[in-house]
Amino acid sequence: METLETTWIPCLPKEDLEQFILELRQTLQEVAKNGDTSKAEELLDDWEETAYIYAHPELKREIDASIAEARAGKAKPVRP
Repeated sequence: METLETTWIPCLPKEDLEQFILELRQTLQEVAKNGDTSKAEELLDDWEETAYIYAHPELKREIDASIAEARAGKAKPVRP
């Protein structure tokens, strides 16, 4: 069995931590019913990425600015 690394959980703000716990509880209930752990793995991966963003304020500011630009219709096209 793979060890679950959870050192990222304290990086979540209180409101997000509460949402994470709610979603984790619901997802684990589904796992208990159907035995498919893929949704739980996806949930943990998604929340770990969210915690990473909170742990890096400069990244969060950059993302927030990009979202604000997109909402204002000022987003610049991404070019490969």
